Amino acid sequence: MNHKNGFQSKYHFRCFIISFFIVVLHGFSQDIDFLVSKLDELSSRQPEESLYVQTDKGVYETEEDLWFKCYVLDSQLLLPSLRSDLVTIELINDNNNNIVWKEKYQVEKGFVNGHIFLNDSLKSGEYSLRAYTCNSINKSSKEFFAFRKIRVYKSIIEKSKDVKTKLIKNDSVINLGLFPEGGNLISGIESVVGFEFTDGKGLPVNSSGVLYEDDKVLLNFKAEHEGMGSFILKPKQGSTYHIKLSDVDRKFNYTFPEVLNKGSAIRYSYNIKDHMVLKLSQNENDNSKRVFLSFQIRGAVFKIVKTIIDKEKVIKVPLHDLPQGIVCITMFDDNFTPLAERLVYVNPFKKIYLKVEQNKREFVTKEKVKLSIKAVDENGNPIIAHLGIRVYDKLFQNISDPKTIETHYNLSDQLVDNIVNPSYYFDENNKNRLSAVNLLLLTHGWRRYVWNEKNLKDREVGGEMLCSENIDFRLYSNKLASNKNRFVSVFSGKDEKSMKLILVDSLNRLKITPEYLKFSEGSYLYLKPMVFGKEEIKLKQEDDIFEKNTIQSILEGSFYPIKTSKETDVETETESLQLPHFYNDVTELEEVVLTGKTKKKVFRDKYLGKLDSLVKVDVNSDYVCKSKYLNCPVHKNDSKNFKPVEGEKYMKYVGFQWHDNGKYSIKGIDHIVYEYPNFTEQELLDKFNLTIIKGLYGKREFYSPKYDASLTTEDTFPDYRNTLFWDDDVVTDENGEAEVEFFCSDINTTFIGELEGVGGDGLLGNVKFDFVVKKR
Repeated sequence: MNHKNGFQSKYHFRCFIISFFIVVLHGFSQDIDFLVSKLDELSSRQPEESLYVQTDKGVYETEEDLWFKCYVLDSQLLLPSLRSDLVTIELINDNNNNIVWKEKYQVEKGFVNGHIFLNDSLKSGEYSLRAYTCNSINKSSKEFFAFRKIRVYKSIIEKSKDVKTKLIKNDSVINLGLFPEGGNLISGIESVVGFEFTDGKGLPVNSSGVLYEDDKVLLNFKAEHEGMGSFILKPKQGSTYHIKLSDVDRKFNYTFPEVLNKGSAIRYSYNIKDHMVLKLSQNENDNSKRVFLSFQIRGAVFKIVKTIIDKEKVIKVPLHDLPQGIVCITMFDDNFTPLAERLVYVNPFKKIYLKVEQNKREFVTKEKVKLSIKAVDENGNPIIAHLGIRVYDKLFQNISDPKTIETHYNLSDQLVDNIVNPSYYFDENNKNRLSAVNLLLLTHGWRRYVWNEKNLKDREVGGEMLCSENIDFRLYSNKLASNKNRFVSVFSGKDEKSMKLILVDSLNRLKITPEYLKFSEGSYLYLKPMVFGKEEIKLKQEDDIFEKNTIQSILEGSFYPIKTSKETDVETETESLQLPHFYNDVTELEEVVLTGKTKKKVFRDKYLGKLDSLVKVDVNSDYVCKSKYLNCPVHKNDSKNFKPVEGEKYMKYVGFQWHDNGKYSIKGIDHIVYEYPNFTEQELLDKFNLTIIKGLYGKREFYSPKYDASLTTEDTFPDYRNTLFWDDDVVTDENGEAEVEFFCSDINTTFIGELEGVGGDGLLGNVKFDFVVKKR
């Protein structure tokens, strides 16, 4: 099955939404159409693409390859996007924010695969692998989620020391945030109030407190999950409320919300597989009124409901036609002014259920592993899915990284915050996970929701691109021949026959599009303006807006999930960091220096080496006369002169001088070994009037050896691969099935496997598995 045609088309999905609007809105006034268009216009200010980065493991040693897969999905539908052709990948040293790697890679039908070489000059520490396209950020973007954190060590032996320092402890400050459901506390309306205890670093604190009404104890409350909880309050106008913390030894900060005299509220009652129940209220100071409820997921409006509220109204909302994710429920009045808002997580069971069957649970070194993969939906129907799989030594697991494709797209990149332990909400073994995610959305609510109306209103209309896939150039000259069509030849450094001509426009501008960068993949692209007569034309690149400081300001607003650990977790991890036997047997050299007898200049591109040769032979003006004098002034125009040969010995006049009588004198003669002039790369480009552009980064294939079953360990070289398998292009067939095979290395330990990906209908899934490799 070819994944390029295997997914449902985005057009078909959009048609479904439009048809759904027609059914739901039939008989409604034109005001509803206005509301839908208003919400659509606001959503258009959000970038159209959302990116997720998957790597072959979480911990690396220097001088290893880092393999990655980047999912480029439509930010609303979570289908592979066809908008972008290029993605920029950067590796950032988190300690100083320096970019240590930056390359462009090709997007193929919504997916990118590639690798990065981790140079031995990298310092041990935490790094961020971030990705963006011209459609994933714009000038109005304020937050950034598309990156993966990794750890790099000079030697994996360093990890055992590092783990012991990872335990995060709370400080002496406790902050209490109070979040009334729907947005406001309203006099006379019973409301749920969410609360969150955090310390000065924003980490959760499991604390408790007492709520007082007019100095009388009203209720006690305590955290239920990750410092979060809720209580029910029917506030009274004119009463005063305050809170005392149970832990009196810590500094306590909080602000109690204002109680409004009038207003409307949304109360979420419960959510089952088929529907949710909402209670809409307004206090007795308001008359009956008409309200509208919009139901949006990632900015796409799926439902609009019209109803009349007197004091209270309970409504039941079907969920079968909604995807999995955070639904933003907004109540509007007749003037389409927002009255209340609530985030609710719906349809957690709508996902890809991945199952990996192994041919064995235990293997010996260099034995073949066979995996059978099955992908189905919540009803057991097969799913065609595009998956990435990684299998690596548990020693190279980054235990502080909780991000998966599910937690990323369904939670982390929807909320402007560093979510703590997001994987908890997706693990079906956690019985209270649905009530816990409800607390998360109650306390992190619509104020921090990326797609809420206020956040979108703050963005610029049109969502102007911050960067472009094209590279702009302009021709400059003090003498241009008139009435001539201007052309620039473009060719790849690895293949001069790939030359194409680009017509320059009337303003002497031209664009290098991704199509030209693609045929120079793994090499450089050369541009040479075509000249007429004695024209002197130079090609100059216009500002590259990828390099503007504005992009850095957006990237500074980066959010990444947090994995907290208990002392027992750290102790368990430390105990598991027993190095395989070969690590203790290997002596690592601190430095190896290679020297050679001859110096030879190495160019970054073979075409530059060719230019260097041309300069030496054709452009070089040095000559030797028949008497073997270098650049002999006496025989300057002699037809018998020849080019010098590098390494040959020649004579050279010292202090040569012509006299008026036509005779000359010298002060002496030198004997030299000839060396050609040494030109820099830029000097070579200038001599040939060339401009160079870096092409797309070249592709490589992940090394996966194959061993004959009859071979013994003595018959082969030692194999110390810690990543046994990496495949970014596993596509299940129409039966939802796929199979992969690979061989173990000589490392005898536990290996972790992770499989995750996206289906043609926007469903997401991930699963982990493991097996043990023993010594033969």
